[in-house]
Amino acid sequence: MDDITLEALGYHEVLGELEGFAVSPPARGLVRGLRPGTDRSGIEEAFAELTEMGSVLKASGPLPFDGIRDIGPLLSAPAPEGAYFTPPELFDIKETIEAISRIKSLVDRSFSRAFPVTSSRIGTLSDHKALRGELSRVLDEKGHIRDEASAKLREIRGEVLSSRERGRAVLEKLTGSRELSGVFTDEISTIRDDRYVLLVKAGRHAELPGVVHGRSASGATYFVEPFQVVELNNRIAILKKEEKTEEVKILKAATARVIEERDIIMADLSATARLDLAQAKALFKEHIQAVVPLIKEGGEVKLTGARHPLLVFKELKRGAPVVPVDIRLRPGSSVLVISGANAGGKTVALKTLGLLSLMAQTGLAIPAEEGSELNLFNNVFSDIGDRQDIAEDLSTFSAHLKRLGEILEAVSPPTLVLVDEIGVGTDPAEGGVLALAMLETLSERGATTVVTTHLNILKARAQTDPAFENAAVEFDEETTRPRYKLGYGVPGPSLGLSVARNYGIPDGVIKRAREMLEGDEGEFIRSVRALEEEKGEVRALREG
Repeated sequence: MDDITLEALGYHEVLGELEGFAVSPPARGLVRGLRPGTDRSGIEEAFAELTEMGSVLKASGPLPFDGIRDIGPLLSAPAPEGAYFTPPELFDIKETIEAISRIKSLVDRSFSRAFPVTSSRIGTLSDHKALRGELSRVLDEKGHIRDEASAKLREIRGEVLSSRERGRAVLEKLTGSRELSGVFTDEISTIRDDRYVLLVKAGRHAELPGVVHGRSASGATYFVEPFQVVELNNRIAILKKEEKTEEVKILKAATARVIEERDIIMADLSATARLDLAQAKALFKEHIQAVVPLIKEGGEVKLTGARHPLLVFKELKRGAPVVPVDIRLRPGSSVLVISGANAGGKTVALKTLGLLSLMAQTGLAIPAEEGSELNLFNNVFSDIGDRQDIAEDLSTFSAHLKRLGEILEAVSPPTLVLVDEIGVGTDPAEGGVLALAMLETLSERGATTVVTTHLNILKARAQTDPAFENAAVEFDEETTRPRYKLGYGVPGPSLGLSVARNYGIPDGVIKRAREMLEGDEGEFIRSVRALEEEKGEVRALREG
């Protein structure tokens, strides 16, 4: 599926909404990388995972993916000689393998019987018991290296602590001295460059024998290290270097243990990401009240009560209710011509078919009713929207021609082609015959094509050619409002004059335009209305 089609149909917006239901960073990465597939067995497998995960959610709630961190890049990056993981990196690894262990612990005999697909994937996970124990011994709950990480580290830190206590005692004695009364600022002591110093008022620093380590920004305070704590500070500095050396030794040992299990951890990350993705799909399905469609290789396309996902997202954010539409592509018909009033829902129907096809081939449930069926397409192409390209000096018509040329070149069965307002931007007569020739060519090359149009030549062909079929967006001319539904078997009049009144065009202008509407075009519109009335009468008899 090319990027132009994915962008035009709003595929990435759907993935963006789906991503919000993924918990772990690896799963969110999987969502962003999703693309429609063409392997039916792979799609059905994804649907099976999604469906079973929905049952898991109902039975036991969401799986605990929240502890999984984004450690894939960390583990997969090449490590230079002597490199080691930092405490925060090791902490992320520790949190991740603990989360993996919690997920693995969910599976017991009853869970396995009830949810075999999910259990099988969870069953591939490793417990990492020894590594978890090692990292818990090295790191505390905040990710800092524990004193108990080694006997030598505990000894060094103990000596640093006792040295600092002796240093504080010396400073307290100095600051309590009567001889130095009034020398110090309100804040008496601090640590500067890892050395104990006293804060002395400017102009009185000479009264305290020691090493001056600088002044404050205002110049009102001197930082003085009394000679009495120099030796203690030197000892602390040496101990801190020894502490750093021992910490590096501990981190290198812990890193080596992680590297031993790196491939297993990476495999676990992949498995949990796929589980998280299946859960995200299941949550997304419930969020938009979607169903899993039947995917077939050929036959009728039948979408019942289909709703455009982007409109569903808006509705869920307290927008206007989405009016569902039934979309059908009958076997033997390779071109569906959708016509009817402006703002009647033609483009929405076109995009709904395209986007729901892409979603289904991505293994996503679709917002439609149970029993909906879709065909498996090896490609979906669209030409939708204003394709004017100023950079290439292309008019709207030229840009559409360029796009349609690309589609004609690439199309092969089974392909779905969606074209909005085919043949527009030029003389209607030339645009009509060119559009018809393109549709015939697409049909000959095995494509299934759906177009929206106001061109009567296409509507007329669909009335006589069994390879074509007409569908019309229904419009209430009395209220001048669209019904956002498709009626099959008859074309729809454009009703531009009826719609014009809704946008403030004066009645006098509309009346004059109606008087001008005569000849073949007017006769065609009258015949279309007669067909619609006849079909309405038949429908009323059936319902009665």
